[in-house]
Amino acid sequence: LQKLLSEMLACGVTDVVMEVSSHALAMERVRGVHFDVCAFTNLTQDHLDYHQNLEEYLQAKARLFTDYLPESRKKEKTAVINIEDLRSGLIIKQTKEKTHRVGVKGPGEIFCRSTDLSEDGVTAEVALPGGKTMTLRSGLIGRHNLENLLVTIGIAQALGVPADAIERGIANVKKIPGRLERIENDRGLKVFVDYAHTPDAVARVSTCLKEFAVKKGTRLITVFGCGGDRDRTKRPIMGREAGRTSDVVIVTSDNPRTEDPQAIINEILPDLRKIPFSEERLFAIVDREEALKKAVEISRPGDFILVAGKGHEDYQILGKTKVHFSDQEILRRLLK
Repeated sequence: LQKLLSEMLACGVTDVVMEVSSHALAMERVRGVHFDVCAFTNLTQDHLDYHQNLEEYLQAKARLFTDYLPESRKKEKTAVINIEDLRSGLIIKQTKEKTHRVGVKGPGEIFCRSTDLSEDGVTAEVALPGGKTMTLRSGLIGRHNLENLLVTIGIAQALGVPADAIERGIANVKKIPGRLERIENDRGLKVFVDYAHTPDAVARVSTCLKEFAVKKGTRLITVFGCGGDRDRTKRPIMGREAGRTSDVVIVTSDNPRTEDPQAIINEILPDLRKIPFSEERLFAIVDREEALKKAVEISRPGDFILVAGKGHEDYQILGKTKVHFSDQEILRRLLK
């Protein structure tokens, strides 16, 4: 990492933004990096194949604020914390540096005075430190993206970026590949591909789309699977979260890796059925392309289709082999 940062500096790079994983923090892979700003977005069940439990996972994330930020040699250091997450208070208590608390409703240094969430994006009037305000307009969809945008505003504010520049920057981001990425079509369907691969992510994106579907009197069809050789405990929970919001659920393969794809599906289904979720609205199709085909076949004009799990990935890992596979490419072909 230090070698890469050195090469960036030599090439004239002045600013670096990076996602620091809990693995990197636990393994001290960012030791010696002098951060100006560190941000906490949220904590949800994930990576429990590495961490023993959620508490250990949280403490690994907290090290960014308790160890690495305080050790930074930068003169002005700021922690940006999303207070929408229930565990944010624990992070704030352990943080001794200057803190920007951000959240949709507040209280905090940065929050929304008004919001408008639609299937076309988000608009909000955002209160900034010092009594100032800015208008947020983004084509990104959903409350979870609004939370992420508020964290982004907090980071930019801490770095001294003017509010008007922040407004322009956010407005210029039309889409993020694999993050509720809309697949355009002339069938009247609302089709989205998202990277959601945790229970919380599936709950957030499916709840978001379900609200839009309810307003239009249409259905939400969700296609998803779970990766192999990873945390098995989240599989039934993801099934339950998908079933709570979806009208139709199609369970399929993600990246099965060295596990039997059907065995993974069999671990997803039990909690989904316990909801209860009627069998006529539930499909289990191992072949992911066939699952996408089924979603398109059973859809009606106005329906929302969520394809979750792989997002921006253009491959599938079968055994130890990586093969080309793109949800977006397949959906565009099926929707012609």
